[in-house]
Amino acid sequence: QDYAVPVWLLARDLFDDDVDALERGWLDQIAKEIDAGADKTFLSARLARLESASPLYYARLEADRACSLSMGAYWHRLLARSSPAEAHQRPRRPVVTLAQWSDEHHGSCLIRGKRRLASWTWQAVEPPEGLCLPTAAGGMAEWQGNLAGRVRGMGVLNERTCPKSQTQSFEGGFAACGQVRVQSSIFAAEGNVPHDIATIDLAAVALPDDRTMIVMQRARTLIRVYLREVKGLLLQIPNDVFNGMQRTYSHANGEMKLAGCPGAAQRRPIRGDWLVVDDCLSVVRIYGEPLEIYSPADRQIPIFNNRHHADIACGNLYADEICCGCFNDVRAYPSGDVLFDLGVTLLAGVDARRTAAYCLESPPTVLPTGLDDVRGVRVVGADSAEYAVLANFSDRQVALSVPMPNANMLALAGCEVEPDAGDKSTAVIEPWRTAVIKMMSAR
Repeated sequence: QDYAVPVWLLARDLFDDDVDALERGWLDQIAKEIDAGADKTFLSARLARLESASPLYYARLEADRACSLSMGAYWHRLLARSSPAEAHQRPRRPVVTLAQWSDEHHGSCLIRGKRRLASWTWQAVEPPEGLCLPTAAGGMAEWQGNLAGRVRGMGVLNERTCPKSQTQSFEGGFAACGQVRVQSSIFAAEGNVPHDIATIDLAAVALPDDRTMIVMQRARTLIRVYLREVKGLLLQIPNDVFNGMQRTYSHANGEMKLAGCPGAAQRRPIRGDWLVVDDCLSVVRIYGEPLEIYSPADRQIPIFNNRHHADIACGNLYADEICCGCFNDVRAYPSGDVLFDLGVTLLAGVDARRTAAYCLESPPTVLPTGLDDVRGVRVVGADSAEYAVLANFSDRQVALSVPMPNANMLALAGCEVEPDAGDKSTAVIEPWRTAVIKMMSAR
C-alpha cells in the first residue's frame, strides 16, 4: 500500500483525476495512525510488538512509509510544473469500473455493484477467504480466513489447505463449494508430529440482487483431538485506529458500542437471529449455533500466520469476530465430532430497521434435503425473487426433489433441473458443487 502512492500518480497522468481521491484517502489513514501513536511515528500504535520481535523489520516498514511519502511529495512538485493546458492535451484512456471478475487458477470470484462487494478465493496465501460488505465501506474488509470458520489444535501453527474446491460465476453473482483440511504442527510435547485434525466444508453464494450473500459451513474432527479454538462463521470486522476504535452493533434487543483492543477478551451472546454492523451490514442466522461476538483482548490478525508472528510479534490489526458458536478453551473432541454446522445470510447496505422487517416478512429458511451431506436454504432476494441454494458436501452426484414445477425454475449455477411428477422438479448436483436455483414465481 505504501508504494501505491507513485502508482496513483502514474494512473492520474495516464487516465484521469479520479485517483486523487484514493491518494487523499490513504493519506488520511496515515494521519490517523500517526495521531494514535504516543511518539507520533508512523506505525508505533499498531506494531509496537513487532518492533520488539524484529527491530530491523519494524525499521524497514517505517522507512518504506517515509520513502513512499517523500517520493509522492517530490513527484507532485514535478507534475505541478506542467501547465494545465499541456496536461489537458494528453490523450486519456477510458476507465471502466470492474463489475465482475473471476480467476480459475486461484478459484476466485468477485462481484461489485452499487450496494455490495462480495468475493471468494480458495487458493489464497492463507486459504480460503471470503468477503461481503457494502461497496462504500472498504474499512470493513478483512480477508484472512474470513467467513471460513476456524479450528485450531494444540500446535503453534494450524495451517489450512483446500483439496476440494469449485467456483462458478453467473451474471450478477457466483457460487463456491469446497473443503478445507486443517493441519496442526509444532507442539510443546516431545514426539508430536504434524497431523490433520479437522475438515471444514464450505459453500458461499452471492445472489444476483446486489445485496445478499449466503454462507454454509460444516466442520468435523478427523481424529480424537484436543482443540484450543473452534469458531463457526468467523466474520471479522476491523475495529482499529482507522475507524476510530469503535463499532456499533444492533440486534433485536437494542445496540451496543464495542471498542477495539479492550484489554480483556469477552464473549457476547446475541439474543435473536440477526445482527447489524454500523447500520450497514447485516448477519441473519438461518440454522446452527446462536450468533455471538467475540472480542479478543488485543490485536490478533498478523501479517502472516507463521511461527514468528504467532509466538512473538502477534497481531497488527484488531477485529471483532462474529461467530455462530465460539470456544476458546482447551477441550477434547472424539473423532468424527461435528464442531459446527451452520447457515447464514449476509445483507450489504441494509440497516437495522430493514433487517428486522426482512426477518419478519421474508426470513431465510432451511430447505430439507433428506441427505446427510447436502445442505439447503431458501432465501428471498432484494429483487423479490425466491432462491434455493443447495450445497453438495459429498464425493457423489445427488438428485434432490424440489417442490416447484420445472417451468418455474431457472438453474443459475451448480446443477441441472429436470421435470418430475406433478408440481415437482429434480435438481441434479455434481460432487462439491453449490446449486443456485431461482424460483420464477415471487413469494
